[in-house]
Amino acid sequence: MNREYINKNIFRLCLLGCLIIASSLYAQSDVVIDALTDEMQRSLVDLRLEDADPPYYMKYLMNEEHNCQIKAEYGSVTRCNCMDANQLFLDLRAGDSDLDNSNVMVGYYGNSMDMENVPVEENYTTLRKATWLLTDRAYKRAVENLATKKAILQTLMQEDTIKDLSSWEELTNIKDKASPQVDTAEWKEKLADLSAIFKDYPQFKRSSVELHTKTENRYILNSEGSIVRQGRHAHYLYVNVRAQDKSGLPVYQYDRIIVDNIDDFPDEQELTAWIKDFIATAVEMLEAESIEDYIGPVIFTPNAANQMFSELFLANISNPRKPLSPDNRFDSYIHDPKLVRKVGFRVMPDFLSVIDDPTLSDYKGKKLLGHYEIDDDAVSAQRVNLIEKGKLKNYYMSRTPTKKLEFSNGHGRLIQSMFGGTVVAGKPGNVIVQADETYDFEELKDQMLELCSAMDLKYGLIIECMDFSGMPDPDEMTYFSRQEKSTLPEVLTAYKVSVKDGSMTPVRSLEFVNVSERALKDILAVGNDFEVYNIMFDRAFNNLASVVGPSILIEEMELTKTSAQSKKPPIVMNPLERD
Repeated sequence: MNREYINKNIFRLCLLGCLIIASSLYAQSDVVIDALTDEMQRSLVDLRLEDADPPYYMKYLMNEEHNCQIKAEYGSVTRCNCMDANQLFLDLRAGDSDLDNSNVMVGYYGNSMDMENVPVEENYTTLRKATWLLTDRAYKRAVENLATKKAILQTLMQEDTIKDLSSWEELTNIKDKASPQVDTAEWKEKLADLSAIFKDYPQFKRSSVELHTKTENRYILNSEGSIVRQGRHAHYLYVNVRAQDKSGLPVYQYDRIIVDNIDDFPDEQELTAWIKDFIATAVEMLEAESIEDYIGPVIFTPNAANQMFSELFLANISNPRKPLSPDNRFDSYIHDPKLVRKVGFRVMPDFLSVIDDPTLSDYKGKKLLGHYEIDDDAVSAQRVNLIEKGKLKNYYMSRTPTKKLEFSNGHGRLIQSMFGGTVVAGKPGNVIVQADETYDFEELKDQMLELCSAMDLKYGLIIECMDFSGMPDPDEMTYFSRQEKSTLPEVLTAYKVSVKDGSMTPVRSLEFVNVSERALKDILAVGNDFEVYNIMFDRAFNNLASVVGPSILIEEMELTKTSAQSKKPPIVMNPLERD
């Protein structure tokens, strides 16, 4: 029996001891914790294939979910679905922390965690059985992936290797479980009343008001002895309209409110005013003109600026390690965070700094939905200085090491990747933009118009909203998606500002051209109108983040008319149309 084998078994026994001690410290019985702990203990001792490495690390992550979706159109509820769903994920590693089965693309699901749907009526026996099957499948897959990874590495010239898992101390954090908050009868009535307002606007082909809610209890248990249970709520109120302009171009507008407590939604009077303000903007955009091409200065209002900031900056410092790939088949499925390699370099003007602090629950009296205490790697949340005087100092880290950073900074968060797999990756929490010098919005407009005058332009551009909804077009059965020529989606709400007299004219149906993270360097000035913008990582609604930022003025951007095709309108008039 060789020394390496003996050392690995000693290590596994130490992990097992930590797990037994941690579970015994939690006296109150929880069937999920009991079942997962017992199956993990058994797997660490008994799970091994002949001539294969045993698991050296395991992490169970289980979501108990209660989801509701209520949708109303023109005064009637068209959908009300509520369901419970329990999903169990497993990150099982074979090998050791220097080289294991993770961080390699061996299929379209890459290095995503293994998953099993488990019974919603929980009992110890059914949970143990589901966990046993999941663990067996995950281990066999891990052994295969590790062998594939070793074969790939033999074909590559590697100057230095990066560890696959960083260390972290064990952590126990047990919170009370969350219970559903939504009164479906009450909200069906509310949405029906709000959607009835659209009866007076037959120019819209479609309109709806929707409520999506999630109550979730998340368990995290790993073989290092960590046990975490956290409850949370996420509620998403969404309104949208679709129409066609006179030329047949599609017109889409949306707005949404996201809260983590159902009582934080505005009252009925305020919601009615919100819907009417939305309709006024939608009507204005439907009647707005479109412009062919524009190259010049652009102001993003706080809402649009935070959208742009999320896409050009946050996405490019998230999930920082690219997995190993045998060829280029999976390139389009692999996230490439372009700013990660620029740590220490200037990526923004020197008057801007950016922090991320998930430990904050509010900012200047406004609630931050990116708040959490423990991330999904069972690591305590940490404040991170991302940008200092324009220079990139850090990026989001889970427990997956990179060349420049080895250890987690408490930003490992559960996401559903673009190919459908579920992973824990470095992602934002509460992002706060800080500026040494700010301006009133009118001063930003004056600066923009001065630039336009120097460039012999007749107008400048103010952008208020882009299409970050991720919602499908029911008439086309496709998702609105950004064009390959740009990293930003279509502009939904914008205004051109006359250099001659400062008048504002609504414009729409614009797309960005050749926009990349380099545009961040072209920020000339920012406003003093900081606002909170909440974002979702994925359609699975797994985690939320908040971005606090101001209006920004960018020296030059290129936009063009949307590439969407004009189509013939319906042959017969909308039945809501009045003489």
